[in-house]
Amino acid sequence: MTSFQHNEKYLSQIPALQLLANVGYHILRPEEALKERSGRRGNVLLENILSRRLQEFNLIRYRSGEYRFSEANIQEAVRRVKHVQYDGL
Repeated sequence: MTSFQHNEKYLSQIPALQLLANVGYHILRPEEALKERSGRRGNVLLENILSRRLQEFNLIRYRSGEYRFSEANIQEAVRRVKHVQYDGL
């Protein structure tokens, strides 16, 4: 008889990671994530990855042209996300 795991890791975290990997996300190992956080565990925002993704995915369509976000716009977006005010969860 197999023992059923009654903890969050097996019930939610691992299935969530498997789902994300199946739809194309790259799952970072803990040491990779810590490196992306500049060694600070309290820094939850992976700024370099966010900046790269904003550059890749965001376009401004104006009249007949498409324009990439400027570096200044991307840095401002990262700054705003980094300093979001919140009242708990």
